[in-house]
Amino acid sequence: MKSPWSVSLALVAMSLLFFFSAIAPFVDGVLRGLGAPSSLTIPVSSVMWSPTLLALISLCGGIVFLVWTRGENPSWHLGVPLVVAYAIIACAPVAGGLFIIHDMNPPIYHPGVVCSLLSAYGTVLLPPCAALFFWSQRRAGWWAPVMTGIALAITLNALVLTFFVFSPYLVAAGLLPPAQPQYIDGQLVKSDGEGLLFLILHYTIGLPVLGICFLALAAHSWYTAHRAVPSPDKEATQ
Repeated sequence: MKSPWSVSLALVAMSLLFFFSAIAPFVDGVLRGLGAPSSLTIPVSSVMWSPTLLALISLCGGIVFLVWTRGENPSWHLGVPLVVAYAIIACAPVAGGLFIIHDMNPPIYHPGVVCSLLSAYGTVLLPPCAALFFWSQRRAGWWAPVMTGIALAITLNALVLTFFVFSPYLVAAGLLPPAQPQYIDGQLVKSDGEGLLFLILHYTIGLPVLGICFLALAAHSWYTAHRAVPSPDKEATQ
């Protein structure tokens, strides 16, 4: 039986993956600051710098949230894509170890390549799925559509990042023309950092902002549940 605050805790769990880029260095810095031995620091850091653990926690929170709210929200099914995204991000590193790539230039549809890309860039699935989730929470008030708009704006950055990630494979497949070399004063200019800016924006601004939206939704849910539960003094006077 769910408590009045269970939904809020589920939303907090769902937000953790969005703070991956902040939680991992924070835990690493705390361990080093406390002088933890390398036998503890190295395994804990390796786990925290992989999104698998946080994705599993967020996945559990998402499942719990949908199960507990589907009877109250007719649009609950719009949250399913976000739960699926959590599952993909959590399982991709494990599934990637099952597929061995023997080809020097494997096609993009190779299961090993797909798992590797999802392991490295699977978080680009989160903004559009979060937009659907926030839209499904319109009963929470006027600011749910606002959060949806924020998620859609962050989705644009994720789409540009996705293009830069997949463009080499699309060029290799002949679906995109190769980039023309650029020259300045007769010197060839190399741009090895294409898409790096969008990657930095994605992890340092985009995902944390969405995580804050989840925490705001959790605070609203907690406040609503707190008001709905009568205090013992009020019950005694009735």
